[in-house]
Amino acid sequence: MGIELTVQAGWQAMVDFHLIAPAPVRETGVPNDAGLILGWTNFHVGLNSDPCLSASHELPDIPVGPTVDDFVDAVTTHPDLDITEPADVELGGYSGRFLTLTGPSDISDCDNWRPWDPGFFVQGPDNIWDVWVIDVDGFRVLVVSQYFPETDDDIKAELREMVESIRFPL
Repeated sequence: MGIELTVQAGWQAMVDFHLIAPAPVRETGVPNDAGLILGWTNFHVGLNSDPCLSASHELPDIPVGPTVDDFVDAVTTHPDLDITEPADVELGGYSGRFLTLTGPSDISDCDNWRPWDPGFFVQGPDNIWDVWVIDVDGFRVLVVSQYFPETDDDIKAELREMVESIRFPL
């Protein structure tokens, strides 16, 4: 399956990671950092009961089923995750759910703070993730735009425009 989107001027794709980031790439964890992560989940994703990991990857201990609802239900019922109420959404002609996750203000005791794995980790305190969980012909796809409370509104708008341009050619 492919993912097509229109990338805004001033953004670049990272070829070794499913990430679109501002060009030149800034230091992660700064209050205005942002990025767009594409397609980051699969049928064997699991949640970490404690997202504050002592090592960069640990085997998740909460299994998650393969559907969009399995993933969204697991994330929204996790007691340590700050999640908005999920909403139905359409992206690229496919249906799914949308939610926002806000990382904790203090991650100083964590090697990294990673709610699910395989997956990525918060880029700094109060990192915000807008998460689209989409069913593309039975395959669960995650699209995540990540930013901080201090991120400029124009950067957040560019992230949203890139997400809204996504198509899934089969």
